[in-house]
Amino acid sequence: MRVIKFALDVTVQALARQRSEHVASLKESVAAGAHELNLSMEEIAASMVRAKDTTDGASAMVAGADSSAQRQHDYIKNEGAAPEGQTVKGGGPKMLRYLLGRRKVWGAALGFAAYGYVFFLFLTWLPN
Repeated sequence: MRVIKFALDVTVQALARQRSEHVASLKESVAAGAHELNLSMEEIAASMVRAKDTTDGASAMVAGADSSAQRQHDYIKNEGAAPEGQTVKGGGPKMLRYLLGRRKVWGAALGFAAYGYVFFLFLTWLPN
């Protein structure tokens, strides 16, 4: 009877040890999974920060381009461009008279003429 009781106690202890080892392995498995999940979350968070920074940069570029486009529009509108939606009656001669009456056109023409003269001079008179 004592032997049976001893065998029964040893069996109970062995089963308890097996259960505790199984529980310990489950805990380690859960801890490893939690660690992997934490690493994944950190990676996702870093990726989201990069995406936010990129989006903010793109948004700033769009705002800058919009501001630049508005300044260009205002400059063209206020600095003597031909009025929008209006055509000059009489065609070419009136438009030519309009253009030749602008100082900016004369400046651009003189600048291109001087550039062409200097370019031709350098091209033909400088040694090979």
